[in-house]
Amino acid sequence: MPPPRRPWPDKSGRAAGGRPWELLTSPTGVAAVTPTGTIAGADVSERHGRLVVEFWAQGPDLPSELSARLVAQVFALPAVGSHRPVLVCVPRRGGDLLAHARRHVQGARTHAAGVTCMVEGRIGDHPLAEPGPPAARR
Repeated sequence: MPPPRRPWPDKSGRAAGGRPWELLTSPTGVAAVTPTGTIAGADVSERHGRLVVEFWAQGPDLPSELSARLVAQVFALPAVGSHRPVLVCVPRRGGDLLAHARRHVQGARTHAAGVTCMVEGRIGDHPLAEPGPPAARR
């Protein structure tokens, strides 16, 4: 994997406990790093003609802003083209990651496999709108 590029200024924030984080990108992935190490990331590959996006996180307490930016940055990579078949793998405890990733997948079918949630479908042209609060979805 090539070395990560430095982030743009809007790819940073604060993690749990106030630790600063920033997103570093490479052609095949994105890493969320803090001064003490990498706390989350995603790798993009192709297997059997299908794009595979594998997210991971050190713990279940990723800030929502970090989850949203991590997912958005991964789906903005040049390797992730519109209308491609995709399999997205997310840790089951990564609810925010899963919700944000599903917005990028058309015809999303989600199922659990052990400690992983998998989303299958096709990459959409644009992310779907975020769902509103439960009362707004009735």
